[in-house]
Amino acid sequence: MGHEIGRADEDGWSASTGPDSPGFMLYGPYATDIPAGAHSATWRLMVDNNTADTLRVVRLEVHDFARMSVLAQRWVTRDEFGAAWVYQDFPVAFTSAGGASLELRIWWTDISYVRCDKVTVR
Repeated sequence: MGHEIGRADEDGWSASTGPDSPGFMLYGPYATDIPAGAHSATWRLMVDNNTADTLRVVRLEVHDFARMSVLAQRWVTRDEFGAAWVYQDFPVAFTSAGGASLELRIWWTDISYVRCDKVTVR
């Protein structure tokens, strides 16, 4: 996976409001083995504070790199997290066309510390 911003942090990859600017904290892997049809990508994320506001902290995207199109996206707000410092799953349903080169991305907004543990596709 690629990173424009952030750093390796314990068991994942994180971005923080002090040293980082808005950008893609995660993108890739350009998977070509996902068959055509309905799927779900799930990002496992945590934040440092889930009660300060209701602002958007990340945008999760399923991007078809071969066709340069976003197949699905979801904004996640701070208050969607059930607790601070606890991983939570955020699924995004999408439909893949045959021959896709799937890129799973996290656009970080510079609102809150966010850490990603993993991304899975089913």
